Amino acid sequence: MGAFYAPVFRPNERQKMNQQWRALVVECLQEAMSRNPDRPVAGAPFSQLLKRRAEVEGLDFPPAPFKKFLPFVESFKDVVIVQTRPGQDALIVPSDRADLLSSPSDSRANRLRDDIFLALTSLGARSNADPFYLRESDEINWFGHGQARPQNALPFPKASFEQEIADRTAFIDSTEETLPHENKARLSAALQATSPLGAFSREIKNLQLSQAWHRFRMRAILTRLQRWASDSGLEWKSAWISENSATSEQVPAAEQIPVPQADVLAGAFGREFFTALAEVVSDDDLHRISIPLDLVAKAWRAKGL
Repeated sequence: MGAFYAPVFRPNERQKMNQQWRALVVECLQEAMSRNPDRPVAGAPFSQLLKRRAEVEGLDFPPAPFKKFLPFVESFKDVVIVQTRPGQDALIVPSDRADLLSSPSDSRANRLRDDIFLALTSLGARSNADPFYLRESDEINWFGHGQARPQNALPFPKASFEQEIADRTAFIDSTEETLPHENKARLSAALQATSPLGAFSREIKNLQLSQAWHRFRMRAILTRLQRWASDSGLEWKSAWISENSATSEQVPAAEQIPVPQADVLAGAFGREFFTALAEVVSDDDLHRISIPLDLVAKAWRAKGL
């Protein structure tokens, strides 16, 4: 019997070309980010860099069948994330660095879509329900415990008190934001207070660290979102992030709790909501709250005042 030879499979020309372009995209992105490793790369200069490298390699840019730069780059979803922005240049980051989208290369901030942001940050919303992601509609819906839900509904990360404390502890210990020892001590002490989230927010404001904390916080949230998407086998979607105004920022819901409708503030949820509210109000906030006199009197009697 003659010798047996295993068949040799060689990639066709299209596969070879895709591999060559993928390597070129990765190399160009690494080169572009080497200048500002903590910021995303703007689409226009990245396109020019990729075009120059393609010319050196003797390649047409963009390659057929693509006619435009962005659709071509977006085809490599396994190595890049392309964040489109209406009326502005797109932002490009490595596929494992969605957190960089919280630090755009211009003066405008980015914000997470509200339904995603609420689920990831709100401690006071829907205590008797859990968030789920619906693939077809690309949205977060909340379902009560035991409530029927679509077969394709994916469990979505839900904010927790432990996670909120962990984020703040990580900020204090972070080497990214270099804090004087005195400031770290004040923030650490705030986390030991009776209402740690509110105390921490007040110290952040007093120490003028609001912008630094916001940047760190949004990166942490984006990292959790990307990890969930990867673990769930989902591609990152540009629609999850939208452009914010230059002067406003998205405050985590653990610090700014959306007020539910009055008819849901009853029972255990209502008590949990007002407990969460007590975590975040400052002395100045208390002056803005109006409470009916009969409830004030009721509280005084309960406290023996």
